[in-house]
Amino acid sequence: MTSIFQVSIYGNSLEGEIPNDITKTWNGVVFLDISINKFSGVFPPPIYNFSSLQYLSISDNYFTGRLRPDFGELLPNLLELNMGRNLLIGSIPTTLTNISTLQRLAMDNNTLTGSIPPSFGKLRNLQYIALRDNSLGSRSFGDLEFLDGLSNCTELEVLTVSGNRLGGTLDLSSNSLSGGIPSSIRNNTRLDTLNLFSNRFEGIIPQSLGNCTSLRFLGIGSNRLDGPIPWEIMRIQSLVEIDMSEVGLKCSEESPANRLAASEATKELISIRERFFKAGRTARR
Repeated sequence: MTSIFQVSIYGNSLEGEIPNDITKTWNGVVFLDISINKFSGVFPPPIYNFSSLQYLSISDNYFTGRLRPDFGELLPNLLELNMGRNLLIGSIPTTLTNISTLQRLAMDNNTLTGSIPPSFGKLRNLQYIALRDNSLGSRSFGDLEFLDGLSNCTELEVLTVSGNRLGGTLDLSSNSLSGGIPSSIRNNTRLDTLNLFSNRFEGIIPQSLGNCTSLRFLGIGSNRLDGPIPWEIMRIQSLVEIDMSEVGLKCSEESPANRLAASEATKELISIRERFFKAGRTARR
């Protein structure tokens, strides 16, 4: 047999390193799935020789080490690349953004570091990106610059980057985002601004937002949220402005002291309003 076009050995208990001589029998392979096994070692060097690959999944193994910087140049025809749930380290190769055919990319649950390449915006066919649960970012303002580039990815449906070290401003306002506000956002402890205003989020506000201890602005107004306002959010010392307008929120039923504080605040606002109108009437006389 001189060539094999599809290899699928996922879901076994195979272990050890991938042998180098697979290039002799797997030459010209287009589909390769070795996921959900116990393979170890660095990313299999022989795979770099399979330039015809369109589908590659090595997820759920014990692969370690760094990916080659020229990864995208060696495997330029990939449609789907899944390397999630391994032990990979180092940065995301920027040459991945040269794989113009790429539609799905999963590198979640590793220990990847560095920045998320802004050049991902070159991949116009991207539909799915999973980078969650790594150590990407530097907890600084520029960590979210890659989002600007993704505006060019008009086919993109799923982006998961939770569980990293991303900091900066996140403005997702005035879209049609739906579902609940993910509790995993608690991992972004250096997030400065979170603007989810005017979407279709529903359910309760997660208490875990209180872990975003660097927040200065939180905008969740004009959504479909209900339930109590988590006291954990009100204890964020850096918080300067909160927009909770046009949502069905209520005071906590489990914290009478906080309810009283809200009641007293309402009375104070009414008092200010009455004094304002009284002053206006006096000025007109």
